Amino acid sequence: TAVMSMLTAIHAQRAALLDKKNFPLYAEKLHTDLTEKNLYKLISYLSNINVETDHLIPQTIQGSLRRLPSTGETVLFPLFEGQLIKDVVQQAEDSLIHEGGSSYRYVLQVLNGTTVKGSASNASILLNGLGNFDVLPAADADRNDYEHTVIINYMQSDTSEALTALSNFITCKNIEHRPSSSLAGESNSDFTVILGKDWDGRYVRGGYVNPENLPQEETASEGGESAEASGASESAEVTKTE
Repeated sequence: TAVMSMLTAIHAQRAALLDKKNFPLYAEKLHTDLTEKNLYKLISYLSNINVETDHLIPQTIQGSLRRLPSTGETVLFPLFEGQLIKDVVQQAEDSLIHEGGSSYRYVLQVLNGTTVKGSASNASILLNGLGNFDVLPAADADRNDYEHTVIINYMQSDTSEALTALSNFITCKNIEHRPSSSLAGESNSDFTVILGKDWDGRYVRGGYVNPENLPQEETASEGGESAEASGASESAEVTKTE
């Protein structure tokens, strides 16, 4: 991005930029309300950032441009009233804390499993700034009648921090774990999100969980309750017949 390129150039020319003789020459060309002293501090701080070694996560603020009637100025209004930015920043912070600054980039693809055009493209834009994810171009799923959104995990670890971050970000609890060998004929991604009818453009609604992913004890308990209820019903019918 342009910002990353600028930081790279500032770091490379650090000595020349911070030279006391050179600084006034270009400082007067910059339009800012900062004092010369504070501008020097800012450039000094920026020059210490090494794009090659520091863990930077570029973020793009998505929104719409609107003109303010009172001033005539054009202002960017972030999507979802700014909540998306807060969520992305929080997930980025969590990624840095839990993964210890890991620079590994996970590959993610979003597929549209509904009849709503543009759903996968819009979701890809939302997810593009999420932590350590590289989002592949959006595409259509194998069919367009998915009832529930699903995250397919091709990673070896079922409890990776990346999977947790992705699941929490879109509030999707429906997760399938598949071996990487199943990628034959598919895009080479670490995770795939197939959007279903429960996707509202930002979150997955309803909290659907695939029964196969439920703990065995919980599933057995539900089965036991059903059996007891069935037995009670049969008993009631026998009593009524007598």
